[in-house]
Amino acid sequence: MSFTARKYKVRSIRQALRNAMGPLVRLITALFLVLGSAWPLAAADDDLSGVDYGLDAAIAQADRDLDLVTAPRISALGTAFADANDITFRAGGVEAAAHLLPGLPMKTQVTWGFIEQDATSFREKTDYDRLAAIVSVGDVYITPSVALFGRASFEGFDDFDSNLWGGRAGIKGFFLNGSEAGAWVGRETFWADHDRRNPRTFNRLVDLSQLDRPAFRLDRIAGWTQLVLSSRHTWRLDGGYDDYEDGNHRAWAYTHYQIELPGSREGRWTAIKPNAYVEFVGREDPAYFSPSYHLTLGTMLHTIRQYNA
Repeated sequence: MSFTARKYKVRSIRQALRNAMGPLVRLITALFLVLGSAWPLAAADDDLSGVDYGLDAAIAQADRDLDLVTAPRISALGTAFADANDITFRAGGVEAAAHLLPGLPMKTQVTWGFIEQDATSFREKTDYDRLAAIVSVGDVYITPSVALFGRASFEGFDDFDSNLWGGRAGIKGFFLNGSEAGAWVGRETFWADHDRRNPRTFNRLVDLSQLDRPAFRLDRIAGWTQLVLSSRHTWRLDGGYDDYEDGNHRAWAYTHYQIELPGSREGRWTAIKPNAYVEFVGREDPAYFSPSYHLTLGTMLHTIRQYNA
């Protein structure tokens, strides 16, 4: 094997490890570097200073990265919206995150708030409180390229007259070129999506007075794949199936094609994402958005700007 081929092989292996390495593997790598730094180096005296300096810098950077990722933190949470159906949702709470063990990231989230819908000539006024408690774990790497994730949740409504215990459990895999794929199953209510505080979340409920109960159950299964086709082109596909408490069901799929614009780099990144969403619902119901067929086509402009203080 020529020197050029060996150099290319080393670079490929190094890139593969960088893409696949999880928190646990990074910790093991840091420990390996610490232990390796104490081993005698069979080198000339005039070479040792450079080797030691490079090794010390690598160890220090690994320690800083590990401390940043695993540092405990507490955050204040708040979510609110009002829609065209006069539904108002307000919630606030706290979230605590920590690594109880190396490679075991955990979060605990507790929120409490109110859900209201004004009365009209064809519906009654509806209002109740909601408490949501979530304990989540992930990503937990079982191999350098496969991780598990999950969450246990409790949703209590109307002074705990209507409750649901649920959660999610899933698995994801990572590939050498940065692609990934995964799947999950779960049980939750319509309101659980708002606990993730995604501003693009769509409220599916239309008439709260028509809902069987506040803690209306959804049994869900979903999966996704994201393929890195080149340095600037990525394709994503999501799909899933929801089984509703009232016997209804929904099948859905979403896809987008991401194109990074020329000049994008770390700290100044911009991409466009032509996208499509389609869903099918078993039957129409006045309580929630349930068209027999729905298709949306569009595009997004996504940009990230980082400014140093």
